[in-house]
Amino acid sequence: MPLRMRIGRGLAVTSVVVFLAGLAELIEPQMAAPKYPEPRFPDYLKPPRSVDDVMPAARQIVRNKNGIQGSGMGVLRSGDGVTQRGGDAAVPVPSPPRASTGARPGSLPPQRPVRAWLATLTALDARRAQAFARLDPAALDAVYKRGSRPWSADRALLASYQERRVRVHGLQIQVRSVEVEQPYGDAVVLRVVDRFAGATAVDAAGRRITLPAGPVTTRLITMTGGAGHWRISSIVQG
Repeated sequence: MPLRMRIGRGLAVTSVVVFLAGLAELIEPQMAAPKYPEPRFPDYLKPPRSVDDVMPAARQIVRNKNGIQGSGMGVLRSGDGVTQRGGDAAVPVPSPPRASTGARPGSLPPQRPVRAWLATLTALDARRAQAFARLDPAALDAVYKRGSRPWSADRALLASYQERRVRVHGLQIQVRSVEVEQPYGDAVVLRVVDRFAGATAVDAAGRRITLPAGPVTTRLITMTGGAGHWRISSIVQG
Protein backbone atom coordinates (compact mmCIF):
# COMPACT_ATOMS: atom_id res chain seq x y z
CA MET A 1 0.00 0.00 0.00
CA PRO A 2 2.65 2.56 0.88
CA LEU A 3 4.42 1.62 -2.35
CA ARG A 4 1.30 2.23 -4.39
CA MET A 5 0.78 5.55 -2.66
CA ARG A 6 4.34 6.55 -3.39
CA ILE A 7 3.95 5.49 -7.03
CA GLY A 8 0.66 7.32 -7.27
CA ARG A 9 2.15 10.45 -5.74
CA GLY A 10 5.13 10.14 -8.05
CA LEU A 11 2.89 9.87 -11.10
CA ALA A 12 0.84 12.82 -9.92
CA VAL A 13 3.95 14.96 -9.44
CA THR A 14 5.29 13.83 -12.82
CA SER A 15 1.98 14.71 -14.48
CA VAL A 16 2.01 18.18 -12.91
CA VAL A 17 5.59 18.77 -14.06
CA VAL A 18 4.78 17.65 -17.60
CA PHE A 19 1.66 19.80 -17.66
CA LEU A 20 3.55 22.87 -16.46
CA ALA A 21 6.33 22.24 -18.98
CA GLY A 22 3.77 22.02 -21.78
CA LEU A 23 2.02 25.13 -20.52
CA ALA A 24 5.31 26.99 -20.49
CA GLU A 25 5.91 26.01 -24.12
CA LEU A 26 2.56 27.55 -24.98
CA ILE A 27 2.99 30.71 -22.90
CA GLU A 28 6.63 31.59 -23.65
CA PRO A 29 6.06 32.39 -27.35
CA GLN A 30 3.18 34.66 -26.38
CA MET A 31 5.26 36.43 -23.73
CA ALA A 32 8.12 37.04 -26.16
CA ALA A 33 8.54 40.49 -27.76
CA PRO A 34 6.13 40.95 -30.69
CA LYS A 35 7.63 40.94 -34.16
CA TYR A 36 6.87 43.96 -36.34
CA PRO A 37 7.46 44.40 -40.08
CA GLU A 38 10.78 45.88 -41.06
CA PRO A 39 10.64 49.70 -41.20
CA ARG A 40 10.20 51.25 -44.62
CA PHE A 41 9.99 54.78 -45.99
CA PRO A 42 6.37 55.68 -46.89
CA ASP A 43 5.81 55.99 -50.62
CA TYR A 44 4.29 59.46 -50.27
CA LEU A 45 7.39 60.76 -48.43
CA LYS A 46 10.05 59.38 -50.70
CA PRO A 47 12.37 62.05 -52.13
CA PRO A 48 11.64 62.73 -55.80
CA ARG A 49 14.06 61.10 -58.19
CA SER A 50 13.32 63.38 -61.11
CA VAL A 51 11.26 66.41 -62.17
CA ASP A 52 8.56 64.05 -63.42
CA ASP A 53 7.93 62.91 -59.84
CA VAL A 54 7.29 66.50 -58.76
CA MET A 55 5.17 67.73 -61.66
CA PRO A 56 1.80 66.20 -60.61
CA ALA A 57 1.88 68.06 -57.27
CA ALA A 58 3.28 71.22 -58.88
CA ARG A 59 0.49 71.30 -61.49
CA GLN A 60 -2.11 70.97 -58.75
CA ILE A 61 -0.61 73.90 -56.83
CA VAL A 62 -0.37 76.31 -59.77
CA ARG A 63 -3.92 75.49 -60.93
CA ASN A 64 -5.47 76.15 -57.52
CA LYS A 65 -7.46 79.40 -57.54
CA ASN A 66 -8.12 79.56 -53.80
CA GLY A 67 -5.56 80.30 -51.07
CA ILE A 68 -5.69 80.32 -47.27
CA GLN A 69 -5.57 84.12 -47.10
CA GLY A 70 -6.36 85.15 -50.66
CA SER A 71 -6.21 84.00 -54.26
CA GLY A 72 -4.13 81.02 -55.24
CA MET A 73 -1.63 80.86 -58.07
CA GLY A 74 -4.32 79.68 -60.47
CA VAL A 75 -5.48 83.29 -60.95
CA LEU A 76 -2.23 84.19 -62.69
CA ARG A 77 -2.18 84.76 -66.41
CA SER A 78 0.49 83.81 -68.89
CA GLY A 79 3.51 86.07 -68.49
CA ASP A 80 2.70 87.21 -64.93
CA GLY A 81 5.43 87.07 -62.33
CA VAL A 82 5.05 85.93 -58.73
CA THR A 83 6.66 87.02 -55.49
CA GLN A 84 6.16 85.39 -52.11
CA ARG A 85 6.68 87.11 -48.76
CA GLY A 86 7.58 84.91 -45.80
CA GLY A 87 5.51 84.70 -42.67
CA ASP A 88 1.76 84.22 -42.01
CA ALA A 89 0.79 86.24 -45.12
CA ALA A 90 2.94 84.42 -47.63
CA VAL A 91 0.45 84.85 -50.46
CA PRO A 92 1.44 84.88 -54.16
CA VAL A 93 1.18 88.39 -55.59
CA PRO A 94 0.79 88.67 -59.38
CA SER A 95 2.68 91.40 -61.17
CA PRO A 96 2.39 92.39 -64.83
CA PRO A 97 5.44 91.80 -67.05
CA ARG A 98 7.42 94.87 -68.00
CA ALA A 99 8.99 94.25 -71.36
CA SER A 100 10.26 97.84 -71.54
CA THR A 101 12.76 97.20 -68.74
CA GLY A 102 14.60 94.66 -70.84
CA ALA A 103 14.06 91.98 -68.20
CA ARG A 104 13.40 88.36 -69.07
CA PRO A 105 9.66 87.82 -69.76
CA GLY A 106 7.90 86.75 -66.56
CA SER A 107 10.68 88.02 -64.26
CA LEU A 108 10.00 90.61 -61.55
CA PRO A 109 11.28 94.17 -61.86
CA PRO A 110 13.64 95.45 -59.16
CA GLN A 111 11.84 96.35 -55.96
CA ARG A 112 11.82 100.02 -55.01
CA PRO A 113 14.09 100.47 -51.98
CA VAL A 114 12.64 101.37 -48.59
CA ARG A 115 14.62 104.61 -48.43
CA ALA A 116 12.85 105.77 -51.61
CA TRP A 117 9.45 105.12 -50.00
CA LEU A 118 10.57 106.99 -46.89
CA ALA A 119 11.52 109.97 -49.05
CA THR A 120 8.14 109.80 -50.82
CA LEU A 121 6.20 109.74 -47.53
CA THR A 122 8.26 112.64 -46.17
CA ALA A 123 7.51 114.71 -49.28
CA LEU A 124 3.78 113.96 -49.08
CA ASP A 125 3.71 114.92 -45.39
CA ALA A 126 5.40 118.23 -46.26
CA ARG A 127 2.75 118.96 -48.92
CA ARG A 128 0.00 118.16 -46.42
CA ALA A 129 1.58 120.51 -43.87
CA GLN A 130 1.63 123.30 -46.45
CA ALA A 131 -2.05 122.71 -47.25
CA PHE A 132 -3.03 123.19 -43.59
CA ALA A 133 -0.72 126.18 -43.15
CA ARG A 134 -2.20 127.94 -46.20
CA LEU A 135 -5.77 126.63 -45.78
CA ASP A 136 -5.54 125.29 -49.34
CA PRO A 137 -7.77 122.24 -49.96
CA ALA A 138 -6.61 121.94 -53.57
CA ALA A 139 -3.08 121.20 -52.33
CA LEU A 140 -4.36 117.91 -50.93
CA ASP A 141 -4.71 116.62 -54.50
CA ALA A 142 -0.92 116.32 -54.53
CA VAL A 143 -1.04 114.16 -51.38
CA TYR A 144 -4.02 111.82 -51.82
CA LYS A 145 -5.80 110.13 -54.66
CA ARG A 146 -8.86 112.21 -55.50
CA GLY A 147 -12.05 110.72 -54.11
CA SER A 148 -10.27 108.42 -51.66
CA ARG A 149 -11.35 108.24 -48.02
CA PRO A 150 -8.23 109.97 -46.59
CA TRP A 151 -8.61 112.70 -49.23
CA SER A 152 -12.21 113.30 -48.19
CA ALA A 153 -11.40 113.20 -44.47
CA ASP A 154 -8.58 115.75 -44.75
CA ARG A 155 -10.66 118.06 -46.94
CA ALA A 156 -13.45 118.01 -44.34
CA LEU A 157 -10.96 118.75 -41.55
CA LEU A 158 -9.38 121.55 -43.54
CA ALA A 159 -12.82 123.03 -44.29
CA SER A 160 -13.54 123.19 -40.55
CA TYR A 161 -10.29 125.11 -40.03
CA GLN A 162 -11.20 127.47 -42.89
CA GLU A 163 -14.56 128.18 -41.30
CA ARG A 164 -12.89 129.10 -38.01
CA ARG A 165 -9.98 130.83 -39.80
CA VAL A 166 -7.42 128.70 -38.01
CA ARG A 167 -4.14 127.81 -39.64
CA VAL A 168 -1.91 124.94 -38.52
CA HIS A 169 1.82 125.57 -38.65
CA GLY A 170 4.71 123.17 -38.17
CA LEU A 171 2.65 120.03 -38.65
CA GLN A 172 5.10 117.15 -38.42
CA ILE A 173 4.86 113.38 -38.76
CA GLN A 174 7.80 111.33 -37.49
CA VAL A 175 8.21 108.10 -39.43
CA ARG A 176 9.84 105.39 -37.31
CA SER A 177 9.97 102.59 -39.87
CA VAL A 178 8.69 101.58 -43.31
CA GLU A 179 8.21 98.04 -44.61
CA VAL A 180 6.94 97.06 -48.04
CA GLU A 181 3.98 94.69 -47.60
CA GLN A 182 3.04 94.38 -51.28
CA PRO A 183 5.74 95.64 -53.63
CA TYR A 184 4.14 95.00 -57.04
CA GLY A 185 0.89 95.51 -58.89
CA ASP A 186 -1.32 98.55 -59.41
CA ALA A 187 -1.01 99.52 -55.74
CA VAL A 188 1.90 99.28 -53.32
CA VAL A 189 1.11 98.64 -49.65
CA LEU A 190 3.47 99.99 -46.99
CA ARG A 191 3.48 99.16 -43.29
CA VAL A 192 4.41 102.42 -41.60
CA VAL A 193 5.16 103.05 -37.93
CA ASP A 194 4.90 106.77 -37.20
CA ARG A 195 3.56 109.40 -34.81
CA PHE A 196 2.14 112.89 -34.94
CA ALA A 197 4.99 115.01 -33.56
CA GLY A 198 2.94 118.14 -32.84
CA ALA A 199 1.98 121.45 -34.44
CA THR A 200 0.80 124.95 -33.61
CA ALA A 201 -2.67 126.28 -34.40
CA VAL A 202 -3.01 130.05 -34.95
CA ASP A 203 -6.42 131.72 -35.09
CA ALA A 204 -7.41 134.98 -36.81
CA ALA A 205 -6.56 136.99 -33.68
CA GLY A 206 -3.04 135.57 -33.60
CA ARG A 207 -3.61 133.37 -30.58
CA ARG A 208 -1.46 130.27 -30.65
CA ILE A 209 -2.47 126.81 -29.42
CA THR A 210 0.07 124.02 -29.17
CA LEU A 211 -1.18 120.70 -30.49
CA PRO A 212 0.50 117.91 -28.45
CA ALA A 213 2.30 114.95 -29.98
CA GLY A 214 0.39 111.71 -30.37
CA PRO A 215 1.19 108.05 -29.69
CA VAL A 216 3.15 105.77 -31.99
CA THR A 217 0.84 103.96 -34.41
CA THR A 218 1.19 101.31 -37.10
CA ARG A 219 -0.71 101.83 -40.32
CA LEU A 220 -1.02 100.20 -43.71
CA ILE A 221 -0.73 102.89 -46.37
CA THR A 222 -1.66 102.08 -49.96
CA MET A 223 0.20 104.04 -52.63
CA THR A 224 -1.01 104.46 -56.22
CA GLY A 225 -0.03 106.53 -59.23
CA GLY A 226 3.42 105.25 -60.20
CA ALA A 227 6.90 106.76 -60.17
CA GLY A 228 6.90 110.54 -59.80
CA HIS A 229 3.15 110.62 -59.13
CA TRP A 230 2.69 108.58 -55.96
CA ARG A 231 -0.44 109.40 -54.01
CA ILE A 232 -2.01 107.92 -50.87
CA SER A 233 -5.25 106.08 -51.65
CA SER A 234 -5.90 104.25 -48.38
CA ILE A 235 -4.85 104.37 -44.73
CA VAL A 236 -5.92 101.66 -42.27
CA GLN A 237 -4.71 100.60 -38.87
CA GLY A 238 -2.00 97.91 -39.09
